[in-house]
Amino acid sequence: MRELLEKIDIGKLYDFIEERLNSDESLAKLFLATFAEPDYSSTLKSLKNEIKTAIYSAMNDRDDWGALQIDTSDVTDEIMAYALSGHVKIAFSALEILLDELYELVDEQSEGEITDEIWSCANLMSDVADEAEDPDDQKFVFEHSLELAKADMATYYDVQEDFLNICASLVTEENLSDLEAATENMPLSARIEIIRKLEGQQAVDDYIKAHMDEKGVPQLAYDEAMAKKDYSAAENLLNTILENDSDNDKLKDLKRLYSLHELTGSTSKMIETAERLLSQGDASYYPKLKAMLQASGEWEARRKSVIEARGKRLYYTSYMEILESEGELSMLFEQLKKHPDQIYEYGNLLSNIYREEIQQIFIEAIRSAADRASSRNAYSSVAGNVKTFSKAGYKAEALGLIEELKAIHKRKRAFVEELDSIGKGL
Repeated sequence: MRELLEKIDIGKLYDFIEERLNSDESLAKLFLATFAEPDYSSTLKSLKNEIKTAIYSAMNDRDDWGALQIDTSDVTDEIMAYALSGHVKIAFSALEILLDELYELVDEQSEGEITDEIWSCANLMSDVADEAEDPDDQKFVFEHSLELAKADMATYYDVQEDFLNICASLVTEENLSDLEAATENMPLSARIEIIRKLEGQQAVDDYIKAHMDEKGVPQLAYDEAMAKKDYSAAENLLNTILENDSDNDKLKDLKRLYSLHELTGSTSKMIETAERLLSQGDASYYPKLKAMLQASGEWEARRKSVIEARGKRLYYTSYMEILESEGELSMLFEQLKKHPDQIYEYGNLLSNIYREEIQQIFIEAIRSAADRASSRNAYSSVAGNVKTFSKAGYKAEALGLIEELKAIHKRKRAFVEELDSIGKGL
């Protein structure tokens, strides 16, 4: 691209750029943020107006469920352009304005959309802090982050740790006491960063080694090992973490262990971990496990045991999908007898082999649904199920069932209409 630019006539290039900037307001703002020397007060005032406009638009743009549709990407892109151009104070101050505006929307939140925006804003503030190289900028960001960390809203929205981490990344011997006075319970991540900044990486390693029994330290040690690409240590640490994991965390950490094995290319460990993930109920690892066992020549020998093992831990719908994909129709039929709600999914597949049994499961399921139906949508659903029954090879039986249901539910006029309609189409 640079070679092309060097060949272009400079006048034509200027004309092209000017034309694009005049026709694209967002691009023009990014251009000014990147190349102009902005005035702090006037620029911040302009950004504040853009933020308020974005928030106002969100207040008048809700989805079908009433949730706010917040989109501040244009203004945050502009803010980050200021940060990347060295105008850290402007960028950080603008994000403070955005954060305050989001805090004001607390009563408007319906599905966590405000909280998500606040977390995103805090992450951007951390990114801006990373651009602070000038001592005066660092002092500004430190002091402002310290005040933000003290605010009740930071605790309420779970972003206090984000602001304390920003402070920790900018800590000095001179401002350490201010940071320590801000909270009685300094987060582990901030404590580690303080040690790193003031005492060095070896002090961090020594601290982690001496506090492995402390909650959160093994996770921190894992992050440190990954940063150093010490994958052997990272694997050992993840296994330690897994030993103490709650059921809710085990799946997440097993996925990380699998990814680590992928990174190191250890197929045998990937197979082992994939089986553990399947035992935790994640069916998405079945095709991966099968592919690895096929590649290693083990699939045929292990196929039956692998499939049967899935039935003990996977949710039945996932297990039945596997049985269908593997052509294990007798096992699928046994599962269908236990879970007749799946008849509409597998009835057609199994009807040629277990015709009478599938017919009976269909009829019982439809009769039960008809007894429960009490709305037009429910009537339509039952009628659709009758159509599925017919398509599975039971047209005559479906027509007979329609007449039976019409007689039983003759007082439900809407239901009878739905049944008549579906019957004419069979």
